[in-house]
Amino acid sequence: MVGFLDMPLEVRKAIYGMIYTMRRPLFVGWERMVDGRKMMKLVERPSCWLGLLFSNRQTYVEAGVVLYATNRFYMVESTGSHRDLKNCDGCDLGDSVQRGLFELVSRIGTRNAAVVSHICVNFPDVVREAGRRTVLMRGNLLVLRSKLVNLSTLEFFAWWSNMSCLVRNETIFREVVSVVDAELQTMSRLRRTVIRDEGDAIPPWAREVMTGCGWEVAEGREAGDLEH
Repeated sequence: MVGFLDMPLEVRKAIYGMIYTMRRPLFVGWERMVDGRKMMKLVERPSCWLGLLFSNRQTYVEAGVVLYATNRFYMVESTGSHRDLKNCDGCDLGDSVQRGLFELVSRIGTRNAAVVSHICVNFPDVVREAGRRTVLMRGNLLVLRSKLVNLSTLEFFAWWSNMSCLVRNETIFREVVSVVDAELQTMSRLRRTVIRDEGDAIPPWAREVMTGCGWEVAEGREAGDLEH
């Protein structure tokens, strides 16, 4: 009797693709546990995934490559916070999405993180420190650059809550965009950067600055995306 692993790898890859490649984005959320802790999870994950994924180490590795390389992962929040700042591998952590990127890499492993090709996160936040100095929260940029080394499409969600302080000052806005663009230029596989404007958070002059970097500016979520 021919077993699954006796099939040619190309046949197994085709099967993995039918099971693990989704048409819609995969939203990464947090589930509150009984003890109050929050655990990362994929929202509305198909129940059929786990059986094959965890049947043995070989299928876990093979299926994981397809799962993480072919899907779009959305890690976005409509509001930002700057609680529980701490340092991890030399990176400052700000909002929960930034902490979530570290947790995502920790949960799926560096091998799987290295094949992720498409992800969407909030546009990097800025905070005002004492003396009214504006500081860019670069934690998620450092994770994207150092851990998601195969990323080809990066989407940033721009909400009014995380863009309002930026667009009030054109000089600061241009400086922040310049720093973000410089970070993205170091990502050799990155081919496409999309800014998704939720609720007209980006005025026309700011759009021109972003498109001048070669970024695309689009209206909100793509048609067919889930309302989360």
